[in-house]
Amino acid sequence: MDASALDEALCRLSPPDPYQEAVFGDLLGRLRNLPDARIRHELEHVVSTCRDTDHLQSGTRQLFRAILDMARSAAIRGEFRQRVEQWGAAQTREKLAHATQERGVRLSSMAWDAIEVADLDELAFLLGVLCVGPSNWEIHHAVRALLENRVLRRL
Repeated sequence: MDASALDEALCRLSPPDPYQEAVFGDLLGRLRNLPDARIRHELEHVVSTCRDTDHLQSGTRQLFRAILDMARSAAIRGEFRQRVEQWGAAQTREKLAHATQERGVRLSSMAWDAIEVADLDELAFLLGVLCVGPSNWEIHHAVRALLENRVLRRL
């Protein structure tokens, strides 16, 4: 499938959220109109190990900022912090594992090691990141990178 056919199929399969679709549509439209494929390359190969976000393409940083804003908003709206406190760290980690499996987000063992020692605030934030709902290639890889790499969360 070409990229537009794949995006259309994924949009039809994912739950509708007009706000999210509008923001992602705008961002992805800008990313796809860039003359080179650097952002795609960064999302697939570079971001999970990136230590200095200033080296990333501005479009890549913009995508991460948008996802982070949505994740923080989801964490607040969804009252994840309260849920995490009720569940405790162990049950929250199980919820994270289930959510990543359900969404097809495969994390490295280093990411899981970091999740094992994460405090409740970070666990609540990570739940918010997963609620962004990776529904296409770019968003899927950006969400995975945010889960993998703490440096990116500081954007």
